[in-house]
Amino acid sequence: MSNIIDPHHYGSIIAATVIFLTFCGFALYIICRESVDRSPVARLYRRFFWKKLLGFPSRSHALIIFLYLAMTAVLQFWDLPKINRFSFVGKRAGWLTHVNLVLALLLSMKATPLYPMLDYSHERLNVLHRWVGLVIWFESTVHTAILIATLISSGDSKKLHELLSVFGFIAYGALNVLAITSVNYVRTRYYRVFLMAHIVRFILAMVFMALHQPSMIVGIIIAASFWLSDRIYRAGRMVLHSRATMVKLKPLPGDAVKLVFTKPMGFKPGAHAFIYIPEISKLESHPFYFSSAPSSNSMEMLIRVNGDWTKELHRYVSERYSEDRLHRPLNQPELKVWVDGPYGGPPKLDTNNKTLLIADGAGASFLFSVAGQLSSRAQGGSHVRAVWFIRDEEHRTWFQEEIEESEGKGVNISVRVMSLEEVVVKVHAVSLEKEVLGDGQTGTAAVGDLERGAARGVEMVPFGASKQGSTEVESDHQQHNPIGPISISYAEDLRRSLWTTGNHKSREKCRCGWQQATTNY
Repeated sequence: MSNIIDPHHYGSIIAATVIFLTFCGFALYIICRESVDRSPVARLYRRFFWKKLLGFPSRSHALIIFLYLAMTAVLQFWDLPKINRFSFVGKRAGWLTHVNLVLALLLSMKATPLYPMLDYSHERLNVLHRWVGLVIWFESTVHTAILIATLISSGDSKKLHELLSVFGFIAYGALNVLAITSVNYVRTRYYRVFLMAHIVRFILAMVFMALHQPSMIVGIIIAASFWLSDRIYRAGRMVLHSRATMVKLKPLPGDAVKLVFTKPMGFKPGAHAFIYIPEISKLESHPFYFSSAPSSNSMEMLIRVNGDWTKELHRYVSERYSEDRLHRPLNQPELKVWVDGPYGGPPKLDTNNKTLLIADGAGASFLFSVAGQLSSRAQGGSHVRAVWFIRDEEHRTWFQEEIEESEGKGVNISVRVMSLEEVVVKVHAVSLEKEVLGDGQTGTAAVGDLERGAARGVEMVPFGASKQGSTEVESDHQQHNPIGPISISYAEDLRRSLWTTGNHKSREKCRCGWQQATTNY
């Protein structure tokens, strides 16, 4: 191997990654979608690869990232010459920066070409994109540091002022700004800063990387083509599918807005889409879950105020909406909306006899979308139960119609008002998962952080027979100990229901944003 990565090495990196991901996706499809009666091998596969590991969404993600890092290390250090070895390490780091740029752009695409092969939507590939971005920053830092040290030690520091070097420093500066603004705190708290820095600094970095190393212009063009094709495809799809899409908007108690689409489109239960409303912002689109079921006659979303964009939307609707004494709308604002999607959705759940859905706050959008789709089989002997944790009793009005409709179809709905901080709910939900499921879980599918962790907490596990059609509302404000009664009785209820079903092979667990539950936009 020479110190310069030729097109064969470049192609090997991309091909090996795509082939491995395709293999994992195909195996996942065979195991989770085709077989109703899970075999011991299938359960072993799911039990091992679908569990979380050291902060990774799953062990399969961890394995892919480990292999990618190992492959990068091999390309970095394999067959180094004995002379000028230190300098060659720096040169290879520069070439690997260019190579990984292409892979990062491929994994960042919302309309990714990997989806048909993997059945993996963009939000499940995003963690890989972030790791590739981290490697790009690390390799560029190694390249820059070694270049500076080598030129200074050899007495050629004047080359640092040459135009090619200046172009490289500008590109490296852009990558540093991009890396700093991509940390989770900035991404979730100051999304507009993250978005603008990501786009502007990325373009700046690509341009000056091409000027710094003209021989890699082909790779830069390929990387740019991925980004441009994704933008063009998504824009074209929005125009074709949303040309006349209007939404009726209604403000709800608890700083929320309900969107009712006048032109429904096909989507999976638990799917999400990016919403672009020029009247609110001409530069931003944001992802939200569909709150209605695909089988319903309407398509709805619930948006809760959590940042500048949602604040502006809520203000716009509140100023224009009015209703009579019977709460019938007198003036209901309408806006033109462009929809980019749908994306994502949970694994197929109709093979499970019993299903439990748990949601926190606005995560009930995901819950009721899935529950509405599953409720049709509840009348056929299957059991569906949903538990929704809310902060205030008035939040119940967000999904009052969905609750009544689901109960009418035999779904057991529990609404619990919590006075605790969200982190407490999450901690107890996770500990409950470990206590009840243990090693018996059959798999986890990360449904989405919606690009930035936008989803509320949702957990789906199988549930035993329960009294159908009942709704219970419990308030922690009335409890002497707000944690004890719910966590203990709830865990016991789950344990008794789970282990008396007699069919552990059909258990399915899906997760939607337990750890990253808030994003400001």
